Amino acid sequence: MKTTIGTRIRLVRTMSGRSQECFAASLGYTRRSLLNWEGGITEPPIAILKPMRDRFNVDPVWLVMGEGETPKVPKKPRSGGVRRADR
Repeated sequence: MKTTIGTRIRLVRTMSGRSQECFAASLGYTRRSLLNWEGGITEPPIAILKPMRDRFNVDPVWLVMGEGETPKVPKKPRSGGVRRADR
């Protein structure tokens, strides 16, 4: 079964470990826009292809057409929070 572009965007976001808010912001869009794309309500603009390629290692052909291999998406680095000392 062939997936939609919205499903592939959701896959990239979940593989990256980012929230909807963080992922959308990294592309320069709102969470609402991302929800609409992931839900198949609207199609994303072509302008997301470059940041998806550059930030998340996503082949534009895979994103648009679903052809080729699923990308190896880099995980979001953990925040540099305070670590508890070993006891």
